Amino acid sequence: MGIVDLLMNQLVATPGDPLGVVIGRLIGAEGGTPEAPERGLPALLARFEAAGLGHIAHSWVGPGPNLPLSADQLHAAIGDAQVADLARWSKLPPRDILPLVAEHLPAVVDRLTPGGKVPAPHG
Repeated sequence: MGIVDLLMNQLVATPGDPLGVVIGRLIGAEGGTPEAPERGLPALLARFEAAGLGHIAHSWVGPGPNLPLSADQLHAAIGDAQVADLARWSKLPPRDILPLVAEHLPAVVDRLTPGGKVPAPHG
């Protein structure tokens, strides 16, 4: 079990919830797509920056409050192919999984970046 899985178990108390798997894949080594093959948290943050949402994503890394993320902002940052992956991984339609991921992603990134340090990708 990886660190993202452990964090998701703390944030989402429902056993078997697909959310931990989805966020783990979005952040982790399996998160790359043909249009965005880079992996890991640095690549995810770069995708938010490219979508003009870097200020939101970087609020989760730095000190202070985490800015909220909407489902539409998440979709804009990760793109259609990654949204399709989220739906496939979770077995939920995009309209259901995007708001869940958007709600929990800020806290996961915040906990993965203690002291404002972004860990290097694994794999």
